[in-house]
Amino acid sequence: MLIWTMAALAALPSGCERAAAAAAEPACVERRLAGLATSLPDRVEEAAENGLERSPDDVKAWQAAAAETLRAWTAYRDARCDATLLRFEGAGESADACRLRVGRTILADLAARYGAQPGGFGRADVETLAAAPRKSPEDEGPCAKVEPAECDYCAMNHCWEKRLKADDAALNAAWRGALARIAGKAGLSPSRRADWTERLRKAQRLWLRWRDEDCALERLETPNPNAHSIYALITGPCLAAETEARTQVLRRTYRR
Repeated sequence: MLIWTMAALAALPSGCERAAAAAAEPACVERRLAGLATSLPDRVEEAAENGLERSPDDVKAWQAAAAETLRAWTAYRDARCDATLLRFEGAGESADACRLRVGRTILADLAARYGAQPGGFGRADVETLAAAPRKSPEDEGPCAKVEPAECDYCAMNHCWEKRLKADDAALNAAWRGALARIAGKAGLSPSRRADWTERLRKAQRLWLRWRDEDCALERLETPNPNAHSIYALITGPCLAAETEARTQVLRRTYRR
């Protein structure tokens, strides 16, 4: 993705690293997120002017997609880190710690993609900071070595489509397992069982919304978002990585 090569961000913004106490860090991250939200339209416009030759309408669509991705991400964070849900799950993580963890990931990723600050790598998945730069799906990954089919990238496209079907099946199985775990949990009143289920459903809906929004946004961040290679190099790998990560969260949290 072009924006990944333009700039990157350290694991935590320098202003937050200089915070005098750990207690100040959550507020610092929230301020930086608010600032990033305000600056996103201008940063998208700058990116579009950096040799991408986008029409004004395309730039507006890109700006809207970036803003919606940020909203979807913070909404997922809030539902994922809901204090009551975390208590139900026995997560061993406080709501504040969870919000900080995911907030740092949001900030690092979008700031990396839009040149808000140099250094670092962005996200590994929706709620985890990256420890290393991403490698090209042509060089590494389950679809990297497939032979060309009837056209350039057709084989890779088919590979990612097949992969995503398998990923979706695994996710659905993990989801059913989570619901079964809640249904079989001893000592819960019907109202508490229903509350737990609804809070988890909300988080899952918001994760799905974020995944689709963000993977669509990554397409817009390329020099040619309508190129035949986009699904093979951007969209397919994005959908697969995030789906696999969410599946692991559900399995780990609701293992029986």
